[in-house]
Amino acid sequence: MASRADLDDTLVAARLGFEAWRQVPVPERTRLVQRVAQLMRERVDSLSRDLTLEQGKPLAQSKWEILATAEYFDDLAITAERIAGRVVAATAGAIERTVTYEPVGPVFAVSPWNLPAMMPGRKIANSIAAGCSIIVKPAKETPLTAYAIARCCEDAGIPPGVVNVVSGDSAVMSALMIGSSVIRKVSFTGATETGKQLAQLAGAHMKKITMELGGHAPVIVYPDVDLRSVVEIAVATRYSNAGQSCLAPTRFFVHERIYRDFVELFSERARALRVGDGLDPQVQMGPLTSLRRLAVMERLVQDAVAKGARLTAGGARLDRKGYFFAPTVLADVPAGAAIMSEEPFGPVTPIVAFRDTDAVIERANETPYGLAAYVFTPDLELARRIVARIEAGMIGINSMSAAHASVPFGGVKDSGVGREGTIDGLLESMVTKSISIGPSAPGA
Repeated sequence: MASRADLDDTLVAARLGFEAWRQVPVPERTRLVQRVAQLMRERVDSLSRDLTLEQGKPLAQSKWEILATAEYFDDLAITAERIAGRVVAATAGAIERTVTYEPVGPVFAVSPWNLPAMMPGRKIANSIAAGCSIIVKPAKETPLTAYAIARCCEDAGIPPGVVNVVSGDSAVMSALMIGSSVIRKVSFTGATETGKQLAQLAGAHMKKITMELGGHAPVIVYPDVDLRSVVEIAVATRYSNAGQSCLAPTRFFVHERIYRDFVELFSERARALRVGDGLDPQVQMGPLTSLRRLAVMERLVQDAVAKGARLTAGGARLDRKGYFFAPTVLADVPAGAAIMSEEPFGPVTPIVAFRDTDAVIERANETPYGLAAYVFTPDLELARRIVARIEAGMIGINSMSAAHASVPFGGVKDSGVGREGTIDGLLESMVTKSISIGPSAPGA
C-alpha cells in the first residue's frame, strides 16, 4: 500500500514521463505500444494463469481477456497515427486557421476487479497511444495483472514514468491525485455511486473525465429465432466470469410464444454448467471474486422468490470451499423484484415474458443504466427500429459481442460518460486547439 511519499513520487514520475513521451514522434510511439501487445501475447500463458489465480475465472476466459487486451494496444496504436488536424478555409483578413489535437496530460485511472487485464490495460493503451502518461490504481482484490501489464510496457521500451501502477487507499489516493495540478484527466470504471463521487471531485478541479459505470443489460428475444442457438450463446455469455461483468446480459425479456421453451432450455443448460477451480480446463464457471458477492446473490434470489418468481435452476451457494454460487435462473420475475432494477453482478438470471414491442422497450429502458442491450430476431428491420429506441451505448443484434477493440466502449445515463477505445477514446484523452494566424506584422 503506497504511502503519501510514494504517491507524491508517482505524480512527479507521471509529470516527467508525460513531458518526455509527448515529444516522441507518433510512428515511434506506435511501434512501442504495439510492442506491448506483442509481449502480452508472448506471455499469455503465465499472464492468464496469474489472472485466474487472483480473480477466479476459468483459464480459457483469462487467456481470452489477455489477448483481447493486447488487441486494444494494437488497435489504439494504429488509430493514433490516423488522427490529424485540419486547415480551415481562409476567412476575411487572410486569417489562416488550423485545428490540432494534443495529449491532455497525465491521467489518473481507477480499475475494478472483474476484468483485471482488460480494465487497466485498456486505460493504459488509450492513454499512452494518445501521448499521455498514466497512473493506474487497480482494485485491491486483483492488482497482480495490472502490474504485469506495466512490466510489459517497461520491457517494450516505454520510457520511465509513462506507465505507473500503484496500490493504496482508494479515498486517500483519489483525493490526492484528482486534486493535484499534475493530473489532467480522470478515468474510472466501477460502481455508479463511486463514479458519481469521483466525477464531482473531478468537476471541482475542472478535470476531464471518462466514467464507465454499472450496467443491467436487457435481452429481447423474439419468436422464429433458432432457439437452441440463442440459448447456447446466452448461457455462455451470461455465466462467463460468473456473471461479474457490466456488459453481462442480465434481464431477459422473451416473447410469450417461445417463453416456456426458452426458460426450460436455458435452465437445463445452466444446470449443466461445470463450476469449479478456474485452473481446471473442464470448468466453465469459476467462483465469485469475494465473499460479499455471495450474500448479494442470496438476497436477490430470496427477494425474487418471495415476490412470486419461480426458481428453475440453482439458487444457492455450492457446498465446497470457495466463493461458489450455482448458476441460477428465475422465471416469471415480477417487476417489483430487486433484481429487475439492481445490477446483480453475479450468476443470477431473471427471465420474463412479453407480448408487445412498445411495452418491452419501455421495460428495457426503465432502469437508470444504459451500457449494453441485446436483441434477437430474424426481422432486421424490427431490430433497427428497436435499436433506435433503446437507451444504451452498445447494442448487439443477434450477437452478444457488443464490445470490441474496433468500436468505442461506453454507456449513457447512469452507466457513465465518455468513451474508451478507437478514435473516440483517443480524442477523450486529447485537447482540441484552434490556431488563427494573421498576416505578418509590418517591420518597424
